[in-house]
Amino acid sequence: MRGIGNLEIIGKTVDDAVGEAFDKVSKYLGLGYPGGPVIEKTARNAVIKKPLFPKLLADAPEGDFRFSYSGLKTAVITYMKDNPHADTSEVVYSFQERALEILVRRVFAAARATGIKQIVVAGGVAANGRLREMLRDAAADEFIIIPSPLLCTDNAAMVAGLGYRYFTMGIADPLSTDISARL
Repeated sequence: MRGIGNLEIIGKTVDDAVGEAFDKVSKYLGLGYPGGPVIEKTARNAVIKKPLFPKLLADAPEGDFRFSYSGLKTAVITYMKDNPHADTSEVVYSFQERALEILVRRVFAAARATGIKQIVVAGGVAANGRLREMLRDAAADEFIIIPSPLLCTDNAAMVAGLGYRYFTMGIADPLSTDISARL
């Protein structure tokens, strides 16, 4: 990001966003919605903290900063079908570790390949305490900017904040503009 509305996408998901993966795994396990907070809380209760799922997207070509969560979601479902009496907290712990590890690895690979020194983390999953810890641990000379968790879970506040910035810059669309979630 070079400024308001001046963005260059250098990596994105090829399927679901990380928050969607949290929601879908939580729903499958019957933990509730939204998935982020309940997955984080349930993962803290894991006694045996070991990887149950493979490290995904480990061998991406240089310069490929895309990420994917469909394989990890499928791995959770398959594992639970094969192990119906598995400890849910341990499954959730392993899922959370792998989901966040993919995200952190890709963020820092992109930052280091492009010389980016400031990383801004936003969105609902940015409220996750384990993600914040992993980002701090992985940072070398990068400066990580993460809003308070209270500000990470309200997309309306984020949209309103951006809308205010556009408005003060004199950028506005007519009220007849159609709705677009990807706008």
